[in-house]
Amino acid sequence: MNPDKINNIILFIPLVTGLLMFVYVFAKNWRGNLAVSMLKKLILFFALFLVALAGVKIFLQYEIYKNDPFSQLMIPPYQSWDWFAYSMWRVNVAPLLFSMLAGAFMYAAAIFTDARFKRELFVEQDPYIFVLAALAIGWPNFVMFLALAAILTVAQSAVISLVKKDFTHRVVITNVLLASAVLVLLFGNVAGQYLKIWLLTI
Repeated sequence: MNPDKINNIILFIPLVTGLLMFVYVFAKNWRGNLAVSMLKKLILFFALFLVALAGVKIFLQYEIYKNDPFSQLMIPPYQSWDWFAYSMWRVNVAPLLFSMLAGAFMYAAAIFTDARFKRELFVEQDPYIFVLAALAIGWPNFVMFLALAAILTVAQSAVISLVKKDFTHRVVITNVLLASAVLVLLFGNVAGQYLKIWLLTI
């Protein structure tokens, strides 16, 4: 098969995999058996999967350049590896690295917040869902995920407080995080064009 066609197909693999993964996590949470150990395994699997996928995309892009009369002038033996290496870093490696760093930051922030305020603002699974969302959604759309999750959390808290007439009632946001992840996976690229989220890329 033509490398261009394979590359186009590969673009949809993270989206489909991410959606299936969050549907599975939501189902486990709905049944009340969403274990942290399972989330850790999913994070490890998805991280390794994305690293391998980035490697495949870089290889395919090289094959596309090599077989194009104009683009082959930008790679060895006509040029050094510098342009190709920078291009692949910017398109494939940097977004994945930023996603991992953002996920790690939100994990640490969730743990620190609970410890700092001496109360459970997040349930045990939430910090790991932040990491999973960062990997599945990617950078910079993860910023939209955080904004949407914050908005939905406030809305959920307000509705529950008004219905129960108890403004001290604790609200679990796990389902909000999962719903936000799915919504951004589905519509994040379209929304990002209007919000100019691409300005957060290098």
